[in-house]
Amino acid sequence: ALDELTSGYREDPSDQVKLFRSKCDSMVVTRGISFTSLCAHHVLPYWGKAVFGYIPDGVILGLSKFSRILRCFSRRLTTQEDLVESVSEFLYSRLHPKGLGVVLKAVHTCAALRGVEDEGMEMVTSSMKGCFRESQSTRDEFLKMVVL
Repeated sequence: ALDELTSGYREDPSDQVKLFRSKCDSMVVTRGISFTSLCAHHVLPYWGKAVFGYIPDGVILGLSKFSRILRCFSRRLTTQEDLVESVSEFLYSRLHPKGLGVVLKAVHTCAALRGVEDEGMEMVTSSMKGCFRESQSTRDEFLKMVVL
């Protein structure tokens, strides 16, 4: 199980980048993507759903690639805060979109099974790049579509 949950160390997310030329210049949102990871602090699992949004600038990414890239990064020891930044920075540097947003919502067994022992606690993290960070209206449009 540990080998499987840390398989991301043996994968290169760059292998998953398949870009296609496109005239699309509207926001593209992919949501409901499941992920599982191991907390770098407690080595206990956490899992949840991800939402990706971006405004293309001449290229788009194949739909399944969001799941595959997220899996590469989430199958490593990482905090959710670092996971959202790692995935966001990677995608932004490869897609070169006008803007990009990533939102992760997860349940952490380190909070559910030990410490506070709150089984209903969820953590939501986000990372915004380009016009998603700079333009309130673009960020608002994306966040309205997030609904996890």
